[in-house]
Amino acid sequence: MATCPTCAHLTADGQRFCPSCGTLLEIDGLPTGTAPRPRPSGFPAGSLRSPATPGSPLRSPAPRTPGAPRTPDAGSLSPSGRGAAAAAPPPRFVPGALFAERYRIVGLLGRGGMGEVYRADDLRLGQAVALKFLPESFLDDPVRRERFHNEVRTARGVSHPAVCRMYDIGDAEAQPFLTMEYVDGEDLASLLRRIGRLPSDKAVDIARQLCAGLAAAHERGVLHRDLKPDNVMLDGRGKVRITDFGLAGLAESFVGEDVRSGTPAYMSPEQLAGREVSVSSDIYSLGLVLYELFTGRKAFEGKTLAELLRKQSETTPMSPSTLVHEIDPAVERVILRCLENDARLRPPSALAVAAALPGGDPLAAALAAGEIPSPEMVAAAGAIEGLRASTAGWLFAAGLAATALAALLSSRVHLAGLVTLVKSPDALEDRAQEALRALGHPARRADRAVGFSFDGDYLQQVESHSTSVDRWKDLAADRPPVLQYWYRQSPQPLLATSLTGRTTWSNPAVLASGMAGVKLDMEGRLVGFYSVPPQLEEADTSSRPRGPPAPDWSALLAEARLDATRLTPDAPRWTPPFYADARAAWTGTDPERPELPIRLEAAAYHGRPVYFEMTGDWTRPDRAQPFQFSKGRHAGYQLAVVLFIALAVGSLLLARHNVRLGRGDRAGARRLAVAAMAAKLASWLLSAHHVADLQLELGLVVRGLGLVFFFGAVIWILYLALEPFVRRHWPDTLISWTRLLAGRLRDPIVGRDVLIGAACGAAIAMSAGAARTIIPAALGIPPPVPIPDGLETLLGVRLGLVTLADVAVAMLMEGMAVVMLRLALRRALRFEALAAGVYILLLSVQDALVVGSNFWPMLAMAVVLSGTPIYLVTRLGLLPTVVGFFVVSTLLVLPQAPSFGHWATEASAISLLPVALLLLYGYQVSRARRPLIV
Repeated sequence: MATCPTCAHLTADGQRFCPSCGTLLEIDGLPTGTAPRPRPSGFPAGSLRSPATPGSPLRSPAPRTPGAPRTPDAGSLSPSGRGAAAAAPPPRFVPGALFAERYRIVGLLGRGGMGEVYRADDLRLGQAVALKFLPESFLDDPVRRERFHNEVRTARGVSHPAVCRMYDIGDAEAQPFLTMEYVDGEDLASLLRRIGRLPSDKAVDIARQLCAGLAAAHERGVLHRDLKPDNVMLDGRGKVRITDFGLAGLAESFVGEDVRSGTPAYMSPEQLAGREVSVSSDIYSLGLVLYELFTGRKAFEGKTLAELLRKQSETTPMSPSTLVHEIDPAVERVILRCLENDARLRPPSALAVAAALPGGDPLAAALAAGEIPSPEMVAAAGAIEGLRASTAGWLFAAGLAATALAALLSSRVHLAGLVTLVKSPDALEDRAQEALRALGHPARRADRAVGFSFDGDYLQQVESHSTSVDRWKDLAADRPPVLQYWYRQSPQPLLATSLTGRTTWSNPAVLASGMAGVKLDMEGRLVGFYSVPPQLEEADTSSRPRGPPAPDWSALLAEARLDATRLTPDAPRWTPPFYADARAAWTGTDPERPELPIRLEAAAYHGRPVYFEMTGDWTRPDRAQPFQFSKGRHAGYQLAVVLFIALAVGSLLLARHNVRLGRGDRAGARRLAVAAMAAKLASWLLSAHHVADLQLELGLVVRGLGLVFFFGAVIWILYLALEPFVRRHWPDTLISWTRLLAGRLRDPIVGRDVLIGAACGAAIAMSAGAARTIIPAALGIPPPVPIPDGLETLLGVRLGLVTLADVAVAMLMEGMAVVMLRLALRRALRFEALAAGVYILLLSVQDALVVGSNFWPMLAMAVVLSGTPIYLVTRLGLLPTVVGFFVVSTLLVLPQAPSFGHWATEASAISLLPVALLLLYGYQVSRARRPLIV
C-alpha cells in the first residue's frame, strides 16, 4: 500500500495515479514516495499557523488551477438559500488518457458549474498545463460557448505576473477546451478554511499582489466581476494568480440582467441591485476578499440573496480590529473604505488600495520588475499625508516675505519701475485726443486702440556704451522718453494682421486715409504723431496757379513742450510713411538733459502737420535696414533656436514612438492640452482687437482659433513625448502632477507641492532681483537691461489677466521643456550628474549671451538661476517646477506700482494676488484641515 502525497488516500502498490484525486504516484515505475500531511505549496514550512490551533500541522488539499470552481461553490447562494452539493458525476477523462493527440491527462483538478479543469502534460512542449472543458450539458448552449470564448479573449488582453496566463482555445473530439497556465498550489479559499486567516505580513504581501493584478486588468478596461478567494491561486512560491475571467469584460458591455452575473456573496450593492458594474464594483469585491484574508471571516453572511442585499445596504461590517486586535489601523481603514456602500467613497483604483497598505512602494516594485508604472499607479503612490501645520505655516510666511521683497526689487529691475509713471492711461488717452484736435486732425473715427511701447534702441545704446553702475538712473527723468504711450484711431476698423489679433502702433499698417496716431511720454508730451492725408485730392477749379500753403510747425513744438529758440533748423532726413508736400527738421538738446542731443522731423500736407517724430543718435531706421544684434546676443539667440529645433524634432519623434507603443498618458495629455487651449482662448478673447464687421471678425476668429489649437497641439505632443519616459525613470516626480490632472484639488500632496513651488518661485524671483541690482552694485559692474515685458498690464485688469494666462501657458511649456532637455541629456550622457552639468552650462551660456554685457558675472549668476529648476525637478517634481516658474515670471515680468494708491496699483495686484492665492491654497490644502498648532 502507498499513501497519496496530496490527499493521503491509501492506494494499492503498482498504481500510477491516485484514484481519489488523480495525483501522479509513479514516474517511470519509481514511486514518488509518501508524504503524509505535507506543508501547503507556496509557503515555507512552519510559516503559516492556524489561529485556532497554534503549532498544529497544516494539511494541504488537492491542488487547484485557474478556472476550476469548487463543488459546491463556497461563495454562491442557491435559490433555496443553501448551497446544494449535487452528486458528482465520474470524471470525463481518466488519468493517463491522451486528448487531442497532444495532452496526457494527469488528473481532475476541479469541477463546477462553469466546467471541468484537468491537469495535463503537453507532450509537444514538454510542460504542464491546465485544460478547461465546458460541462457536457452546455456544449450546445451558444451563450455558454460565447462566454467560454470570452474568457480567452479577455484574459489574454491582461498581461501581469499576478494574473493567470491564458494560452489558447481549441476544439477536439467535439469538445471546446481552453489551455492555460498550470499553477502548482491551492486557492485562497481552501487555505483560509484550513488556517482561519493569514499572518499579517503574508496577508499584506498577498493583498498587494492582488491589487497589482486587478489594476493591470482595469488598465486594459477589463472588469473581473467574480473576484473571490476561490478565484485567487497561490503557487509554490506564494505568488498570487487571479483566475477565472469567464465573467470578465469591458464595463460598457454589461447591460440588463448580465450586471448580476457573478457570485452574490462577493458582489457590490449596486451589482446585487442590478444597477451597474464598474471598477468600484471590483474594488468592493477586493475589499471583501481582503476582509476575509486578514480576519478569516466573511464581511457579510446571508442565506438568501435578499438577506445579503439587505445586510450590505443597511448594515456595516464588523470592524476588523474587533476580530483581530493586532491588525494594522491602515489595513482596517482601507478595507472599510473598499466596503463603503456609496461607490463614490471607495478608493478610486486598486493601486490606491495598494498605496494605502502599510509598507511597500508600488512604484519601486514596478520598476524592479522592469515595468513602466501606469499613471494611476503613480497617482496612487507616495505619501497621503501633507505637511505639519507648523511646517506649512513657515513655508507660507517665507513665501509671503519673499514675494514682498521680490516686489520691492522689481521697481529696480522692471522698466516700468525705473521711469516715472505720472499720468494714468485714461489721462494719457484724453491728452492724445486733445493733441489730435490741436494739430488739426479731423475728430471722426470708427475705431481706436491704445497701448504702451518702449525705445529699445536707447536701451541697447546705453548698454553698449555705458559702464556706470547707475547707468539707468536717468530713466526716471523720462528724457529721452523710453516708456511711451500710444493712441491711434481710424475711420475704418483697426484689424491687426498678427495671429493674436492685437493692435500695435504699426499693425495694422498706416495706410487708410484719416488714420491718425499719437505717441506721448508719461507726462503727456508729444513724442510722435501721424495723420494720413486723403487718398484723393479735391480738384482745383481756380485758374490761378497755387502752391501748398506754408505749414505752421509751432503747434507740433508746443505739443512737444519744446522751445523753438533752443532748436536749430536742419535738412530733413527721415521720410514719413505716406505722401507729404512739405518737410522740416530741427536739432538741439533736451532742456532737462543738455548733454542729450535730440532731432525732430516733421512733415505737412497742404499746410497741415501730418507727421512728427523725435529721434536721437541711437534711433535705427527700422524700415531701411534689419535690426542688428550684438555678436554675443546673436550667438545667444542662435543657441536658443538650435535648442528649440532639437526639442521640437525630438518631441515629435518621441511622441510618435510612445503613441505607437501605447505608452503615453493620453487622458492626462488631453486634459493638459484642453487647459492650455482654454487659457489661450481666454487670452485671445480678452486681448484681440475685435471689430464690428462680420467678415473681418471671422478672419480674426480663424487666426485666433488656429493659434489656440497650435498651443494645444504643442502641449499635447510635449506631454506625450515627455511623460512616459519620466514615468519610467523618475515616477516620483509626477505623483502630485498626475493627482492634479486627475482633479484631486483637495489632495494634501498637491497642496504641499503647490506651496513649496510657490515659495521657491518667490525666493527665486527675489534672488533674481538681487542678482540684477544688489550684486552688480556690490561688485561695481553695470546692471543688465531693465525688463520691458508686461507693459500692457498697466492698461488695466483685462490685459493683466491676458498676461497671466500667457505666462501660465508659457511656463507650462518651459517646465516641460526643462524636463525634456534634462531627459535627452540623461539618455545621451548616461550619467545624471554630467547631464545636469551640461544642462546648466547650456542654459547659463545662452542667458549670459542674451544679456549682452558683463559676460562672466552674468554667467555666474545664470549658473545659480539655471541650476534651480534642475533642483526643483529632481528633488520636488514637475508640479513644483511649473508653479515655481509661473511665480518667478509673474513677479519679474509684471510691473509693480511705486506706492499703494498709485494708479498702477492694479498692475501690482494682478501680479501679487495670484502668488498670494497659490501660497494660501497650498497652505490650506497641505495641512489637510489640521489644527494650526500641532
